[in-house]
Amino acid sequence: MAEKQLEKLSNSQLKEWYINEGLSSVEIAKIVNVWPQTVRDWLRKANIPIRSRNILKPSKEQLERWYISEGKSGRKIAKIVGVEKSTILRWLKEVGISPRNHREATLVSYGKSMPSAEQLYRWYVEEKKSAKQISKITNLGQETILKYLKNLGIKIRPARESTFIQYKKEVKKPSYKQLYDWYIVQRKTPKETGEILGVSSSAIRTWLKEENILLRVGREAHGYTFKKPSRQELIDWYIKEKKSSFEIAKIVGVEPTTVRRWLRKENISIRTMSEANFARSGKLIKKPYREQLKKWYIDEMKTTVEIGNMVGVPFTTIRNWLKEYKIPKRKSKYGMKYYINCKDGHKVKSSYERYVDNWLFEKGIPHEYNGLLPGSKYKYDFKIDNWYVEIWGLKNIDLYDKKMSRKIQFYETHHLKRIDIFPDEVGSRTTIDKLSPLLIFSNPDRKIYVPPKVSKEDLYKWYILEEKSSPEIAKMVGVSKRLILKWLKEEGIPRRDNRDAHLAYGKKMKAISQQQLDRLREHLYQWYVVEKKSATKIGKILGLTKGSVLDRLRKVRIKLRSPQEEAFIQYKKDVKVPSESQLKMWYIDRRKSTNDIGKIVGVSSTAVSNWLRKRGISLRKGNYKKKRD
Repeated sequence: MAEKQLEKLSNSQLKEWYINEGLSSVEIAKIVNVWPQTVRDWLRKANIPIRSRNILKPSKEQLERWYISEGKSGRKIAKIVGVEKSTILRWLKEVGISPRNHREATLVSYGKSMPSAEQLYRWYVEEKKSAKQISKITNLGQETILKYLKNLGIKIRPARESTFIQYKKEVKKPSYKQLYDWYIVQRKTPKETGEILGVSSSAIRTWLKEENILLRVGREAHGYTFKKPSRQELIDWYIKEKKSSFEIAKIVGVEPTTVRRWLRKENISIRTMSEANFARSGKLIKKPYREQLKKWYIDEMKTTVEIGNMVGVPFTTIRNWLKEYKIPKRKSKYGMKYYINCKDGHKVKSSYERYVDNWLFEKGIPHEYNGLLPGSKYKYDFKIDNWYVEIWGLKNIDLYDKKMSRKIQFYETHHLKRIDIFPDEVGSRTTIDKLSPLLIFSNPDRKIYVPPKVSKEDLYKWYILEEKSSPEIAKMVGVSKRLILKWLKEEGIPRRDNRDAHLAYGKKMKAISQQQLDRLREHLYQWYVVEKKSATKIGKILGLTKGSVLDRLRKVRIKLRSPQEEAFIQYKKDVKVPSESQLKMWYIDRRKSTNDIGKIVGVSSTAVSNWLRKRGISLRKGNYKKKRD
């Protein structure tokens, strides 16, 4: 841009404007639409001498009067002199006046001033004023005063010393001998010592630390004394007399955790929860030795439940004893411990059985599950006519292998048709090939049952008019709730929301139809508009929730009140919303804050902010947006 203008402006034109007419570089820059620095570069290139600026540098006294006495900012002084703010700050440093920091400049901009170091020292140290009292004098914050004191190197008084000064107490710190006599010899607590001196217990503890007197801890700190029992006493109480740790703790005067810690140190085994319950109830239970427990669990292959019934304890206690004796736990005997649901409603014990059951159901093959084989105590997994399906789910378990061999021998002896399926075959083509002979029993009519679909008229009548819930309709038809919801979607019948669905299904409240709502419009208007009843109170009258009442008020086109209006009605306040001109006068002309306007009208600042937004009055960004140094 500068090069384009340089071609247009000749040296003669520059001389005419700058020398003959006396225009400044700024004025020429405005005419040509360039920066003043560009004009000065053109003048140098044309060998035209640049005039010096006719600015009188103010004296030190003038700067002190403006900056210190009158409290003007550097920006305001710069406007008076006609220079930049940075020039003013440089002049201040040259004459030995230190510029204000950010906090001091902020205080000055709000008409406040920071007291001098001598004034603060006199107030805080000599006159013993608190930071709160100084803040009231200077109209500054208490935290600001404390920060300024720290910056000046004035030591801040501790809390107890401030308390003494506040209540005009003159407390002298006791000597080392006096403290030692009270705390160590006489065994007084810090609270008792503080009551003697008229100070808090924390002050006493601080003095003890300063004098290197070791503080007591735990119950000893509260003046409790006890004697630790011997090992024989612990054995007598805990083992012979079957006392609990709580009972021993009451006898000795300590906590139960302390008693348990002593038992561990003396190598006395602590009772388990069940053993403690038995000891408390008076049951005499003898814990079996390791050899006896191993014989029952390993040799005789008894379960933890069976052993627990023999001993008279829960099976969890038997498991804990096995862990304590380091007896390895057996693997699960029968796979899963819970039942798994299948598509036809059967409950099976493993995922392998579920796979086979679902396959038979999908193929429409009638089958029976987990019945007795004819003339034996063995149970089959599945029976299809005269065929049997056995799923051998476990491997490498001696007990299971023995049972499997005996069961197979029974099948072969009685010439029963059998299909064997193993875990590694489930889900593969091998299983389907093995089960394929059973397809001759397939009945197409027994495949997945699809109930007859309900007509749209019946669905509309039950769901919309009678306001029945989807679970109620599902019970009537004999299908699942999910299928009812699917039919509603297919027929284009809109679903109720969670609130209205709860009203229909739970029948805890009375749902109102559209016709009843039209009849009640006058009542709703009378309650909500004339009598100023809240939606909650109307809901109690009609047996509805607050949200249902609000929905019905919207349907009949009754304007809802704002939360502020609800609060005014609740606390019986008659608040008149001020006009736009009144709000402009307060907020714009008089520069009042929303909080101040709210106090005048008797509402919150948020209500005032909402009124300003509704009337298109832009809110100020912050209450303290002022120019700073």
